[in-house]
Amino acid sequence: MSVCVLVTRPKNQAEVLCRLLAQAGYLSRRIPVIEIEALQQSKDTFFLDKVADYDWLVFVSANAVKFSLAVWPQAQQILCKPNIAAVGLATAQAIEAVGMGVDVIPESGFNSEALLAALSERQVSGQKILIVRGQGGREWLAEHLRSLGADVDYCEVYRRIKPPISHQVMIGLDIKNTVDIVTITSNEALENLLDMVDDDVQKVLKLKPLVVISERIRKKALGLGFQKIVVTQTPANKDIVTAVKSISNGEHCG
Repeated sequence: MSVCVLVTRPKNQAEVLCRLLAQAGYLSRRIPVIEIEALQQSKDTFFLDKVADYDWLVFVSANAVKFSLAVWPQAQQILCKPNIAAVGLATAQAIEAVGMGVDVIPESGFNSEALLAALSERQVSGQKILIVRGQGGREWLAEHLRSLGADVDYCEVYRRIKPPISHQVMIGLDIKNTVDIVTITSNEALENLLDMVDDDVQKVLKLKPLVVISERIRKKALGLGFQKIVVTQTPANKDIVTAVKSISNGEHCG
């Protein structure tokens, strides 16, 4: 009997992971627990009109790249002027795909902590930095850049919402009996998944092996009661598949 993996990424981000899982011999079920939508031009996105005034433009996700162009179509004409930093490989690839170069990317880690370490080597004291992100992102990076003497602003270009899926719909999908391994790529996704199912399904899900992409999510999952957790080496799809393989091969997780 084939192992079935629950893929919870947004619709437009699930295709590659599902294809890689299929190539590795796994079934997948797509149930997006987060939807991504562009924010309309607002008081926050006016920063993009002044991007040439900044020394650094920091993208914290591939979605930040995609939706900055969605809310400000002229972005490509001017985004090449500041130095550009990306939080990880997927974000860097998204930047390069629209014709821009990347000046800084962490050598490993692919999170805010690793990005801060990479930027701190570039002497950011006294420099203006614009962080492009989703609505309500972490404050950690900006706070630490300010502690290094940088002047930091945010430009929020998209938001994450929970899909309107009821408990009854989730019960009908029967994920507690048809899914063997759960994948989660953010704390918000984990919270949404549990909120979208009833208590009975929650209890079953927390007993299933869980694949997460960071230590921060692992700690969140432990606090919520998950018992079998594997953290991927990087957030890349191929490493999520590697973690799935380790679980299905009976390797330890916890």
